[in-house]
Amino acid sequence: MVVSLLRGRVLFLVGLMLATILVVSCASGAKAPEGASPAPGATPSEALATPAPATAPSSPTGTTPAPTSAENAEAGITFANLFSTTQVPGGPRLDPAAVQKEKGLQELLKYHQNRLPLWTKAKYGGDVTFVGTVTGGLVDPTTNPLKIGARRNSHYGRLLYYDHGLCTWVGRDADFSTCKGQYAVNDAVLIVPGILQSWQQPDPLTFVFQVRKGVLWPAVPPMARTDREVTADDIKWYIDIQKAEGVYKDSFVDVKSTEALDRYTFKMNLEAPLPDFLRNLAQSGIGIFPKECYDEKDCLGKKLITPGPWLVKDYLPRQKLVYEKNPEFFLRGLPYVDRWTILQIVDPTSQKAAFITGQVTQYRTYDKNESASVAARVPGDQIHLQYNAAGPMGYRPKLEGPLADVRVRRALMLAIDVKGIWDLTGTGNGVLPTEFGRDLFGFGKSFYLTLDNASDWYKYNPERAKKLLAEAGYPNGFSTKMTTSSASGIIYEQILGVQSMLKSINVDMTIQVVDALTNTVLRQEKKWEGLYSGTFVGSWTDGGTGFLPQLKGSPFNFQNIDDPIFEDLFLKARRELDPAKRLAFIWAAEQREMDQIYWLRINQHFPYDHMHAWEMNGAAHAWDFYYSLGVAWLTMVNPDKVKR
Repeated sequence: MVVSLLRGRVLFLVGLMLATILVVSCASGAKAPEGASPAPGATPSEALATPAPATAPSSPTGTTPAPTSAENAEAGITFANLFSTTQVPGGPRLDPAAVQKEKGLQELLKYHQNRLPLWTKAKYGGDVTFVGTVTGGLVDPTTNPLKIGARRNSHYGRLLYYDHGLCTWVGRDADFSTCKGQYAVNDAVLIVPGILQSWQQPDPLTFVFQVRKGVLWPAVPPMARTDREVTADDIKWYIDIQKAEGVYKDSFVDVKSTEALDRYTFKMNLEAPLPDFLRNLAQSGIGIFPKECYDEKDCLGKKLITPGPWLVKDYLPRQKLVYEKNPEFFLRGLPYVDRWTILQIVDPTSQKAAFITGQVTQYRTYDKNESASVAARVPGDQIHLQYNAAGPMGYRPKLEGPLADVRVRRALMLAIDVKGIWDLTGTGNGVLPTEFGRDLFGFGKSFYLTLDNASDWYKYNPERAKKLLAEAGYPNGFSTKMTTSSASGIIYEQILGVQSMLKSINVDMTIQVVDALTNTVLRQEKKWEGLYSGTFVGSWTDGGTGFLPQLKGSPFNFQNIDDPIFEDLFLKARRELDPAKRLAFIWAAEQREMDQIYWLRINQHFPYDHMHAWEMNGAAHAWDFYYSLGVAWLTMVNPDKVKR
């Protein structure tokens, strides 16, 4: 979808694109023969000729939605305005009745983030403590920001931000002391100025950004500059190094050149029009660091030098990480709290006990009964339920041995009774995870992939699975392995269910449980065997991110997939200005993945996130809720309710 700044133009164009439904059927609706070899077929892009570039309008610093009262926002939480229940040209076929009957979505409405209390005035001071990974993980300050693990660090000084939720901060450039009660649809992506304070697009191939004045690099060695202000030269250098060797280099593949026009003006020239380019710049891994740190040996891996909201105060590997508020943070008035502590608590029982006793501010469980038990023991407990972008349940096959054959992968999917897995674990969350952001298919509304919208390979049929295995040369089955960091709970129960179902087609799957860090390393070094249970890449930021796990040459392509159809769809989707045609490319890619089974999708998590009564505003910005910890600098503490 085009960024919110172009939303009005998008909606106008969508109404004109009626021919796109034909495009979808032509691009991705045809099914591959059951016994087809894994070699990709003809590219669907031939059916979609790229139109001549259209001139895009100038983009202001951000648009401020009309204020809406908390009462109106509360009354507006319905399937109609949160979930995409009508056909979107270019996108999947939608069945409103099928969507509304899903128990997981009914539960989602019951505990939706926008049902939590609004805050009306900022409260400063206090501490928050979360549970997270404190070594080699997503919040580790020693993680090199050019590498995989740094993609969601919340302490970065960001060029742009995105936001959504009930109390959005769009349009507030200086005053963050009052929540205006603005209401945004759950998944409407709102671009917010960061270090880049404003921008213009004089033509489809040119962006001109104004750098915010007064943004300071922290006084942390090797930063020895007398003038610590971040300038256009700093941003030019950062974009160039990201394009050359960064983990998100694919986001800048179409950047032709960069130029610092003066101290506060930065220009980027593109090879082709990119409707998602601002959303690319706003993804959470794009956080700047100085050339001085890049030049000094080991600096990127051992120091936190970024003009973000936090400075590292204390760090004990595998134990805790303590941030303190950066008093020079450029978003005036943020963060609200003075200190943010991350504790590494591996045992789920200990995590629960820490929350009940008030040692940590938040707690997560996927078990509905467990959630009810915790709520009964914590006065004022706030419950928030949302699609979990960070941990959709599914398995990535290592494309070696039997799993290199698409017929084998299809057989595995056919042998798994997905609905049975949902019933087995009692989650009732009858939806599948998507490869691409939910808002892309609904233009700001949630889209959930049901079995009705999934490919035929998701229709439980073990007899058909056995025939495919025989055609692939495995009539007696084979042995494989599942690597996971889950040793208990719903995720492990689902894996046990899958293990039992695969036995029905003579596939013997052993379960290998490793710690979370080892699981991450096995993924990044491409050293797991058989099937891998864990997150590959988030899929909410833009239309291009969902392609990365399957895109040849991408740092996120841990399976070494080489699929020319995906390559073609990626280039066409990222350059297509017509929103309906671009959506057709993206949906074709979603279907291509479901046809090739590069990812065995099992269940979309709906975690029950609990917050103590003293925490405010965190869930209103639930994009980075909990483990990604991006909301720590938006969270407030009500000192009148703190009881520890």
